[in-house]
Amino acid sequence: MVAMSERKIRKLSEMIDKSKREVKELEERLSLARLKADRREITKAEYTRARMDISNQIRGKRTTIARYEKARLNLERQDREKKEEEAEELEKRRELRVERRHEREKEKRRKAKGGDDEEEEKPKKKGFFSFFSR
Repeated sequence: MVAMSERKIRKLSEMIDKSKREVKELEERLSLARLKADRREITKAEYTRARMDISNQIRGKRTTIARYEKARLNLERQDREKKEEEAEELEKRRELRVERRHEREKEKRRKAKGGDDEEEEKPKKKGFFSFFSR
């Protein structure tokens, strides 16, 4: 599952980079239009129209970049939290294993010491009249 989220994060990063390159290209087109207007190759109205169109495209791309970055950050956060949870679970399992091992070792030592002379617990009687046998 982690590999899938890593792929999604990588894909989002690629999409962000691509969108940033497109924004740079649009900015270059805008500056080119400005140069053409300064040299009187296009009219002021044509430049104004081009500036509006390109500015809207740039705004849209920046919005897209922000959305992709937010999605990527959320995926990274979820991935990090999942890894932390897995690490905590591993640590709990490890502690439980160590605790069980110590219990087994104590039991072995007690039996080796002579813990056999301890009274074995009598099984408790079950039933309605079990209170008479006390």
